[in-house]
This record gives sequence, structure tokens and C-alpha cells, in this order.
Amino acid sequence: MPFKKLKLILIYSSGLFLVLILAFISLFKKIKFVSIEADNYGHFAYAINNYLNDIKLKNIKENEKYILWISTKKICNHFLLKKYKKIIKIYDYNIFFHVIFKTLKLLNLKSYIYTIKSWYEIEKIYYKIKPNAGYGCSFPSILNFSDDEKREGLKLLRKFGLEPDDKWVCIHNRDELFKKEINGKTVEDYHSHRNFDVQTLNGSIKTFIENNYYVFRMGSIQKEKLRIKNDKVIDYPYCELKSDFADFFLLSNCHLYFGSNSGTADLPRLFKRHLSYINFQTAHFFMNFCKTSPSLVKKLFCKKTKKFLSFKDMYDKKLFGISDSRIFDSLGYLHINNTEEEITELSKEVLQSIEVENYYNSKEKEAFEEYYRIANYYSIKNNKDDTAYRPLKLGKDFLMKNLYLIS
Repeated sequence: MPFKKLKLILIYSSGLFLVLILAFISLFKKIKFVSIEADNYGHFAYAINNYLNDIKLKNIKENEKYILWISTKKICNHFLLKKYKKIIKIYDYNIFFHVIFKTLKLLNLKSYIYTIKSWYEIEKIYYKIKPNAGYGCSFPSILNFSDDEKREGLKLLRKFGLEPDDKWVCIHNRDELFKKEINGKTVEDYHSHRNFDVQTLNGSIKTFIENNYYVFRMGSIQKEKLRIKNDKVIDYPYCELKSDFADFFLLSNCHLYFGSNSGTADLPRLFKRHLSYINFQTAHFFMNFCKTSPSLVKKLFCKKTKKFLSFKDMYDKKLFGISDSRIFDSLGYLHINNTEEEITELSKEVLQSIEVENYYNSKEKEAFEEYYRIANYYSIKNNKDDTAYRPLKLGKDFLMKNLYLIS
């Protein structure tokens, strides 16, 4: 018998025995396993925060025992795990829980599994209770910085050349290297449409520098270095001061996050920082929920008609909510990245909007009213309730130059 088959038989026979024991214990107290994916920010940053918010919402029963365990061998941020462990009991990855969980899923025993809600699901609940007036999520963050961590953060800033009163922008471009290193290349087979070239950020970096901001290009693993050399620009992925604590501190305390809507944006959003997205995948524009600074979406181009799709076209063709690039490829649609010129224009608009509320002339007001009308209409239809959630706030120059989007 091949070793692989023998291994599977041993795993599931052991798992079946353990599940039988679990079923017996559950006669007296119900046990549920909570799997926590910790290999990337997209899942890990919100995991325990959302779990504890679900307790507040009374969706977790007090008479049940919940076992939280790390289900991935790789940890994207050990400092974040340490913070979580100070708040709640979390078990590290181990073969015992792994075998039980795989067997429970194989047997479809859902009553023994609790699935942590996504930030979208938690946000939708809190949004109806009390929408956040500021930036970021409506639901509360359980994470904060101790006095010692704040002092460590100030020391870190000085090592980077910043003083306590200096402001910094965290920029980020998603590329395929991180997911390939962490999850293998299969993820990029269907998420490649979310990537873009870091060099298209050059104009915006210069804008931030000219306005006395430091710029941290974030990401733990990136395939290409920045070409701009300036004392106020830190290409963090290639920096010796890079650490799990620095990841957490810089993203949570930045004055502005300016970049892709990947897991890197989760901490600024959780800590309610100014958020400006670029190259946001178009078919998700109404799923943002959080208040943002002016942002940009990718354009969707039809190879057959040689035309760009409007938001109405996307909904009529049932493209909203799709996150698999292979589907777009098979249907003949291309995601067109934002240009450096568009991104640079946006950076100027964002900085202005932080200082003073944007001014709109009559034509711009009319365009934005139509945009929000469309976004709210499809938001309600997609979410199947009577609540319109915040769509992405588009950049003024971008919308006025691409009015076909709301045609």
C-alpha cells in the first residue's frame, strides 16, 4: 500500500476515534473548534477581534466550550499572535487538533465547528447599529498599545529617522510574491488581477514627500524594490529594521494608508486610519462598507466589444462579488490598472481632503449623486436587505474623466 494512502487511513481512523470521544464529552458540555488561519493578514488581523465581537453580539453561547487553535504552520505576525494570546486562550498548531478538525469537516459535522465571521459580516451588523462617523470599521478594535509598546514604537521611529511629531504614509502594492512564498503559487492562479506595479506609485511618493510626509512602502515580501532614493522614503520590505512589531506599529499608527485592498490594509482599517485605496478590484466597489478617503478602482475592459464596462454593465452581467480572475479571463474581461498619472492626481486630492472637505462644483455633485444612487441600488439588491452600505469613495478627477462608469 502506498505510504500516502496509509497515512490518510491512519489520520482518519485516529480522527474518527477522537471524534467519538468528542461526541461523548458533548453529552455533558458542547465543544466547538475554532480554526484560526494565521498565515496572512487578510484572515489573521480580524480573527480574534471578530470572534470577541461576536461574543458581544451574543452569537456565541455561554454553555458551550470553544477551543481556538492556530490551523496554519506559518504565522504572518508573531507579535499579533502574542497580543491575541494575552486576551484569550489560543492553542498553537498541533497534530491532535488538526486530525480532529479534518475528520469533522470530512464527516460534515458542522455542529462541532464555529466559523469566525469575516470583517464584512461583522461590519454589516455594527453598521446597522451605529455606523462609524470616522474612517475604518464601525465595530470596535480589541487591540491597543501598552505604554511599553508605545515607547518601543518611538524608539523605532527614531531609528528610521523620524521624530515623534512626524507623520507618515504607508503605501502598498500587492504582487504575487508574498502569496507564492506563503501559500504556494495556486492562490495567484485566481488572484492575479489584484496585483499592480510598485513603480506606478512614484508620482504619489514625490507628492507625499513634498508635503512633509515620510513614506513607508509596506509588505514583508515584495518582488521589486522602489527606484526612488530619498531620506524620507523607506522601502520597508528590504529594510534591516523590519520586524513583526514594526509591521504592526507602522500600519496601525500611520496618518494615511494609500494602496491595495489586500491584507496589509486590515490594520489601518481596524485602527480607523485614513484609507485611500488604489487599484481596488472593480467588481467589489460596493462591498467596502467603511468610510474611505478618495480612492480608485480598476477598469474592466471587454475584449469582444473593445469597450470598458460601466457599473450597471457589471451588475447586469453578474460580475459583482467575483474574486476569481480565471472567471474574468474565461469571459473575456481584462482588469486595467490605474496609471501613474491617475494615482498621482489621487494623492494630491487625498491630502487636500484630509485638511479640508472636498469642494464639488455642480457637475461634480451631479456625477457623485448618480454614482451613489447606482452604488446604493446595487448594494441593497446584492445584500438582499433594505440597507445601503458605504460604497468606495471615488476620486473626483478619476470619476469626472471616466463618466462612462455611471452611464
